[in-house]
Amino acid sequence: MCATAGSRPADQQACNTEPCVETQLRLSAVQAAQMVPAGSALNLTWSGGLQDGRVSASLQQVAVGVAGQLLANTTWQDAGLGLPVDVENTLSSRWAVPASLASGQYLLKLTSSATPANQDVLATPLVVQGTVGYELTLLPVGLGARLGTAASLQLVVYGTHGQTAATHLSLGAAWSAGGGA
Repeated sequence: MCATAGSRPADQQACNTEPCVETQLRLSAVQAAQMVPAGSALNLTWSGGLQDGRVSASLQQVAVGVAGQLLANTTWQDAGLGLPVDVENTLSSRWAVPASLASGQYLLKLTSSATPANQDVLATPLVVQGTVGYELTLLPVGLGARLGTAASLQLVVYGTHGQTAATHLSLGAAWSAGGGA
């Protein structure tokens, strides 16, 4: 329709024949040490890239656990993490953080599919708070010791950021059923 000026209707503009310019990608900052629960969703926003281009996000774990034991020799990953990979450059995307993602500190990188050198990495790691399973085993101490039928205890778990969780456990029925009484 834009081949010759006389062939287009009067209400249309001339075609843009200039090549698209790719600008530097910039991930929007997240709050310092932002806590992201595993199994939740995180909105990712950025600017730049190639208009009508494609982008991919990847993740690099830089510390283990919420407290942050540093790792050496880590690699960027995207497979199996639900990250936006080779998606349209719409300047935003929603990341469904896998419930199975381990607790730790992660850097997030956004890369242009057209120009892989055009990338940006968050300056501050995201802190993923994963679910940690615990198993409690109670054993009587001493030869012939027994917990009895009315055994109970208070279980308190202390988190790394001052969080605590407490519960009262009554072991009488479970202990009796297991033959311990």
